[in-house]
Amino acid sequence: ARPAKTLPAPVGHALRPVRGYSKSRTAFDGVSQPVSCIFMEWIVMKISFAEPKLPTSGLLGFLVGADARLGASAKVVDKATKGALTRALKAASFAGKKGESLSVLAPQGREKATILLIGAGNAKDVDALRAQEIGAQIYKAIGAVSGSAATIIAEMTGAKARGGELAASIAIGARLRS
Repeated sequence: ARPAKTLPAPVGHALRPVRGYSKSRTAFDGVSQPVSCIFMEWIVMKISFAEPKLPTSGLLGFLVGADARLGASAKVVDKATKGALTRALKAASFAGKKGESLSVLAPQGREKATILLIGAGNAKDVDALRAQEIGAQIYKAIGAVSGSAATIIAEMTGAKARGGELAASIAIGARLRS
């Protein structure tokens, strides 16, 4: 198979999900749980699975549960940015409710990155259908922040949809919204 070719963004359109990555057991900080990430850029949607990695530049998105609970991967980035995500959550009174999003531009330690925090609501309510709604929400939020590509870490402890199912459902929701 030949590699996908990146195309320029059509006027008036946002990002489309390209690849979903899933690793089922170890999060970025060594915590044992399903972790997935979705890469979005301007090309036809393709999904494949591989080991997720946290980029140091571009747009990086994390799901945030109710009461502004960060996942394990978001905590790793928060530590690397010397608490920038936690400070932003408090300053914006971000609660992680369904439909909320918060952009953190160029935090210390990740000056070439924009971090998008996406409110997912209660983890126990996140099933495949709710994950599609989150994907549509992410698509809308990314369109307001970025113009090229994004990495979304699809990780939420306690969600009904987990790992690859969560990532695939988010990608489908983003694609449906496009």
